[in-house]
Amino acid sequence: MPTLAHLILGGIIGVCLYYISNKKFSKYHILILFLCNYLGPDLGWVLGMGHFSHSYLGWLIFSIILAMPYHYFTKFSIKLKYHKTELIENNEHHLSYLNTFYLVAAGGILHNYLDAIINYRADQFILIPPVGDYNGVTFNLDGFINIWRDGAINANPTIAIIVGFSLLILFIFVFAVYMIKTSKITFLIMVGHVTLFLILYYLLGHGLTLHSDAGAILYLFLYWGVPFMLLTLSTHDFNFPKENFVKKVRSSNIWLYIVAGMFIFLSVLLLCLGIFCLIFQKDIAHFLLGFEGIDQTMIDSVDFFIIGISLLLLSIFGFFIGIYAIFIQRFNVYILITCLWLFLLAILGIILLILGIFLNQAVVVLLFGDYGSGDDSGFMSPEVFGDILLVVGIMHFIISIWCIILILGLIFKNRILWRACILSNLAISFTIIGLVIACYLSKDSVKQYYPSN
Repeated sequence: MPTLAHLILGGIIGVCLYYISNKKFSKYHILILFLCNYLGPDLGWVLGMGHFSHSYLGWLIFSIILAMPYHYFTKFSIKLKYHKTELIENNEHHLSYLNTFYLVAAGGILHNYLDAIINYRADQFILIPPVGDYNGVTFNLDGFINIWRDGAINANPTIAIIVGFSLLILFIFVFAVYMIKTSKITFLIMVGHVTLFLILYYLLGHGLTLHSDAGAILYLFLYWGVPFMLLTLSTHDFNFPKENFVKKVRSSNIWLYIVAGMFIFLSVLLLCLGIFCLIFQKDIAHFLLGFEGIDQTMIDSVDFFIIGISLLLLSIFGFFIGIYAIFIQRFNVYILITCLWLFLLAILGIILLILGIFLNQAVVVLLFGDYGSGDDSGFMSPEVFGDILLVVGIMHFIISIWCIILILGLIFKNRILWRACILSNLAISFTIIGLVIACYLSKDSVKQYYPSN
């Protein structure tokens, strides 16, 4: 049974936000947060879904259903009198369903956070619930501390600490710029800075700052950042289009909706692949072991969790573009086609990064298994090819990040990024043309090293 600590946590946060927001975070907000922080995930035990509702992802799914009755009751108000209590039905709901969902989700996340810290002594932070044969994803405090601690590459410690200190100082400047000019662009620059830091932390590890920053950032983002962002969003009104969607499609450029639909289709595909990587890791490993030359050591080096999360993040970004294009902001169809092209380049970059880092040895074995070892060919050894594949993967990942930034520049109509998009696509087109010509001219010289069987 939930205890008084849950009531105190929800009450303190709710009342503070009530006064800070000049009562925009209303008493309805406080009550929903208060109850969800107290009962929220524990309602899952009543339905036999306690383990599901006490996980991070499971609770967000559970909140979609639980927000419905809470939203309904925001239509009522309570009038207290000396001798009786009167329940009054109003004409409209005080909160929209979406705002109610934000409150329910935030309250449950804080409930699970308090349970994990106190009840389980920081030994059980369930991020993805166990489903069937899938064991889910569970962290303890040591797990957060040791995320990417060793780093993917062996870097010079002095260089690593210089890079880390530079990023730290630069973030203070970036944050100051955001506070001076609070805009979407400055916010995205700040998010991009943190993303760059995490990428470098993954590569350089603990030596970057001599602290467990990756785990700390993930921990704070999940259990403090997300709840407070949801609580902030619960005070905003979202005015969705009220026009009939079918009439809107018929009266506008149908191609815009086709391209936006392709964004959503690709996002659904990436979502399925990401979930598949997270849930069916053993099946994927068994499938890869069926290829000649691939052994268990290669498979053990593959981090399916990182791959799955990367695909899910790309999926969320694609959904955002597709929904934004259809419902919120009307685009020129050619701009949206450019965004789709950049999105495909970003997907390609992620795939090449996965091949270069996680499946490097497997790809080398597959290619050189068909064309010979290459050790005595004088053209290229498997080791050199593996190093090239790794470098190519990292380079294309950087291009992927740049493509995502360009997409955001296009949809938010930033002139500097618009011009950068034109120059980048010109550079890509000339590069592709040059590579095609070079490959065509050198095809005969390559064939003599790798004759067909």
